[in-house]
Amino acid sequence: MVQESFLVAYQDLGKLRDPARFGLWLRSIVRHTALKARRERDKVRKMAEELRHVLDLEAPTPDQTDLDGMRRRMVRLALEGLADSHREVIGLYYTGAMSYAEIAALLSIRSTAVQGRLQRARDQLKKELQRARAAAQPTVEEMFKSENWK
Repeated sequence: MVQESFLVAYQDLGKLRDPARFGLWLRSIVRHTALKARRERDKVRKMAEELRHVLDLEAPTPDQTDLDGMRRRMVRLALEGLADSHREVIGLYYTGAMSYAEIAALLSIRSTAVQGRLQRARDQLKKELQRARAAAQPTVEEMFKSENWK
């Protein structure tokens, strides 16, 4: 939070009207940055819960290894469907464990752009995974025609 706040303060230093109020101004930036981070964390937690629900991660089945493999393929295909800029940000954030500020500095973009790309990528991934899951559900007719129902 502190690094992100100082980066924002540095970028917005020209907006400071009264240098004598620098401390209050910086405190306000830190507070807003922390609140934004909390909202983002809550969104990520909510999305993780929704994805867990979509993929039924809580209910292990006897064919768990096949199911895990299918899930990995579904996620890989959904990731491949993302725009390069979104896939890049998702990779840096989740596998690189980088902060918004670090990603922004690396890609030479603003932290808000990183946040926007992450949100759009998550939304698209969620839709793609829901579509893939729906497509993977067998129909009643397919179930009766399968060997398990003979």
